[in-house]
Amino acid sequence: MTTQESPTGSARYGTARVSVDVLAEPEKIWTALVRPISLSAWLGRVVEGNPGPGPGFALEHSQGQTSRHVVRRWERPRRLAMTWNFPDEAPSTVGFDLEVLPEGTRVTVVHENLTDPAAYAAGWHRHLQYLAAHVDGENLPWEDFWNGYDDLRAGYAADDQG
Repeated sequence: MTTQESPTGSARYGTARVSVDVLAEPEKIWTALVRPISLSAWLGRVVEGNPGPGPGFALEHSQGQTSRHVVRRWERPRRLAMTWNFPDEAPSTVGFDLEVLPEGTRVTVVHENLTDPAAYAAGWHRHLQYLAAHVDGENLPWEDFWNGYDDLRAGYAADDQG
């Protein structure tokens, strides 16, 4: 398994922050962040546009809901930031930072302007597990995505109260 540890993070003040250490080079992780076939393995299926600088793109998620995005920062292979427009939610922003470690790369997701940061922290926690597995060549089954989500959300919600 590529992941050195389970994801860790926090949900406070409208922001979800989740990190995972992955035994892979930043370039390999960057490819998983922006290549449509890779995105479908860990985040959602690209159904419109292209995930890169330009007019934007759309992702269809496991529930059949579509989110829309515009890339705001593209600093290959260390920083990707984009808008996050999900149905029935206020617009928000999400960023991915890749930090080189002595062994591998730390991937940190920071999602801001959220009304329910605990829900997003739990979701990003699971998505980072799927990302790490994908980078390692093993795609996790989508039907297992929500397993343990409620416990993760409760843990992040407790963090938001502190």
